[in-house]
Amino acid sequence: MCIRDRINGYSLLILPTPGKNVTLIDCQLLGGFYLEKKHQAGISHLLEHVVSFAWKKCGVESCTAYWEKYGVESNAHTSISTNSYWIKGLSEFFDKMLKYVVDIMLRPHFTQQRIDKEKTAVENELNSYMNDPSWKLNDAVCKHLFSVEGMQYANDEKTQLKVLKTLTKKDLIQYCLNFYTKKNMLFIISTGISKNKIISKFKRLTNNVHNYEKRKHHVVKSLCFQNEKKIVFVKNTTAENTDIEICFPLYMYFDDEDFVYLDTITDIVGGDLSSLLVEILREKLQLVYGASCYATTNMCGSVVYISISTLDKNVAKVIKKTFEICKKYSRKLISTNKLLRIKREHKLEVSQYYLKDVDLIRDF
Repeated sequence: MCIRDRINGYSLLILPTPGKNVTLIDCQLLGGFYLEKKHQAGISHLLEHVVSFAWKKCGVESCTAYWEKYGVESNAHTSISTNSYWIKGLSEFFDKMLKYVVDIMLRPHFTQQRIDKEKTAVENELNSYMNDPSWKLNDAVCKHLFSVEGMQYANDEKTQLKVLKTLTKKDLIQYCLNFYTKKNMLFIISTGISKNKIISKFKRLTNNVHNYEKRKHHVVKSLCFQNEKKIVFVKNTTAENTDIEICFPLYMYFDDEDFVYLDTITDIVGGDLSSLLVEILREKLQLVYGASCYATTNMCGSVVYISISTLDKNVAKVIKKTFEICKKYSRKLISTNKLLRIKREHKLEVSQYYLKDVDLIRDF
């Protein structure tokens, strides 16, 4: 049974794993690219790198060197709507891991040396993304799907590279003061350690933290999507195939009654050889190699994506047939075998879940 609490103004979620000797500590922040402006594009990504090393105990060495002997795993992640910092290791190192996460979130220690190193790392990372010909397509999707400025530039590596060169230590500190705040943070702890010990240590570590709460951030859900039918063409003279990305924005959220069916529906539509799109477009019509369908959900709602690649000469056929399939099965029931396959695959997936897994904690 999960335990939710608010301690010193910070939200804490405890996911007990009795008998497990592994602890995972994760801090999720509302933010990501959502809160950025164009002139700040990518600052959350740079902070993801810098904050991970912003612990005074790491000293002149990197935090990687500090944690080496403890055998822990740690990482950080920036998405279109959140930032996440996590660490996982044996529960005997719980105190150290908790202090690390709390300190980098509430008392980050920035050095110019580390900032310079991570700016170089981010520059290389962004350039590697731009080596993928599909980056322009991903950028176009964000520009035409979202109405929030920060989300529009989430996949614009070219703009982020320009901004990266201008970001200073002062910019990073100020951004932290503005957005790394109590109301934006959720600490999640999955462990076999007792609730009382967790709360006691968390309370002590978060007590009397000088935390500026100058801004209140309101998510206006109805303003996230442009909600316009569009056909966008992105020219790529080097491509051998045409990539097709079809996006369906939905005002569907994690707590909606029907949300549980969203992944099931996308699995039926696209994915493996028995999915509707692959079965018809590949097996019957021989127009594609594969076709995927998946959904992403955040505080703005959900987006269902259909991704297909095909020969240039088959583009019109594939698009027409894809919409025919979607329209047909919006009214027609799927076969019993398809439904049984999805149910049994889901059971298999659930049976392999462990609360110590980072992705599962994040989904929870």
